[in-house]
Amino acid sequence: MDQVAAEPRVRALFIGVNGTNSKLCGCGTDVTAMLVDLRVQCAFQDMHFENRILVDDSLLPGKMPTKGNINEGINWLVHDQRRGDALFFFYSGHGRQVLSLNGNFEKDGLDEAICALDGDIKDDDLFKLLAGRVHAGVRLTCVFDCCHSGTIMDLPFELVGHSGHAARDRLHMSGIRSNNFTAGDVVVFSACADSQTSVEVPNTADFGNGNRGAGGAATQAFLWALANAYGLPLGEVVLKMRAFLAKKGYEQVPQLSSSRRIDLSMPFSLFGPLEVEQPLVHYVPQQYASQFLSTNKARFKAPYTSPVAASRIRFGARHEGPRQLQGDVPQQPGYQGAHRQSRSSSS
Repeated sequence: MDQVAAEPRVRALFIGVNGTNSKLCGCGTDVTAMLVDLRVQCAFQDMHFENRILVDDSLLPGKMPTKGNINEGINWLVHDQRRGDALFFFYSGHGRQVLSLNGNFEKDGLDEAICALDGDIKDDDLFKLLAGRVHAGVRLTCVFDCCHSGTIMDLPFELVGHSGHAARDRLHMSGIRSNNFTAGDVVVFSACADSQTSVEVPNTADFGNGNRGAGGAATQAFLWALANAYGLPLGEVVLKMRAFLAKKGYEQVPQLSSSRRIDLSMPFSLFGPLEVEQPLVHYVPQQYASQFLSTNKARFKAPYTSPVAASRIRFGARHEGPRQLQGDVPQQPGYQGAHRQSRSSSS
């Protein structure tokens, strides 16, 4: 009897860390909102859905978001992958920058890190634990709602822009990292540039997504995109997310990074393979070129012309935007919101 191929699945890990120092209030709200929305997306696509939650919110189920539990959760997320699977990683909490000890490719000499309850997890380690373990034919989408998150996964390609009005910027493609190759398709939506902070607002009801209570502005922008921009060109969706926050008066500029030089005219979706513009083997480290060709030879596309391309949007490498919104915002009585930046490894 012929074996029937197993159906692809959606597997998701949700992490919310309010922390102890510079305590946040809305990370549990963010996790709940993203979980509900992803369930709806999976039901609509008729895809099997599995998830785990790590959050320091007594109102939600799940283990505490310690470094050990996060590592365990990531191991669960990437285990037993099947071609066609869609993996989803969501982090809401503090982010910070720390001195880079190995000096690899960090122009500012700083690594970016997320803050577990008991310490930092740096970008180098996130790549090794998560992105670097994604198999060929598997899609990983990550959303980071935290400060200094632009290159939090150290992926080789990044949509670069110097403001929230990226369509009016001259964007460009520069050299890429040569050490962070992954066989799978990885795309990361980040709340802000490495040099920026990400805002938590006191009432997410103001965003019109049906949520209430404190929560991350970037999470709300992503939820808005899922509800209103699904199927639009990916590049256009990022611009709309930036405009959505700018219209609300926030200076943070959401970022997009990827393991491929992806086609920005491809429809925005959380599922399915990324599309590449054209053969880019000369951008792939020599030791990985044959593997890249064998896993991606059917997916190259010819150069395209689209409204997004006409706006001069290109994928570039590790470009950092302007420095804005530095420093913590202390929590006030009545809670007026905060920045998701931590100066302590214990968050």
